[in-house]
Amino acid sequence: VQHQHLEVVFELFNLLQRSVPSLDGISLNNVLSASAELGYLEIVKQVHAYTFKVGLVNDTMLSNGLIDTYAKCGSLDDAAKHFEMMGTNCDVFSWSSLIVGYAQSGYARKALDLFARMRNLGIRPNHVTFVGVLTACSRVGFVDEGCYYYSIMEPEHGILPTREHCSCVIDLLARAG
Repeated sequence: VQHQHLEVVFELFNLLQRSVPSLDGISLNNVLSASAELGYLEIVKQVHAYTFKVGLVNDTMLSNGLIDTYAKCGSLDDAAKHFEMMGTNCDVFSWSSLIVGYAQSGYARKALDLFARMRNLGIRPNHVTFVGVLTACSRVGFVDEGCYYYSIMEPEHGILPTREHCSCVIDLLARAG
């Protein structure tokens, strides 16, 4: 996966399935990563079903991988359903994956509402969360809101802006003229 030999991932996955009684979350997350890159939604659904079959449905790392992969494959309804199913087990990665997914798919209001909900629950955002929030603002021209979120990153959350955050703000300002 790290070297972008994505089709090989599935070949190895098939071999692994035949040689061990059940797969672990790490193996499944690698399959999810490759599926996200290639947009293989059907494989994502198969992995999801497999998590129920072998009792990995409550594995937070794997659940976060499912949310992220569903979102990257454009299946935001499935990502949101899985997110809600996680309930109180959602962590900052769960929230960020769905926020970024909504933002990148043009659902800015959903991304920002989810961010507000996250903050109301006292979950501290990370740098990825802010990429999603700034992307959401950029996509729909919420200049003041985007600048506000950018301005509170460091003083309120201790997150130093990265090049990616700055690129989001440049995109926000450029789209707004």
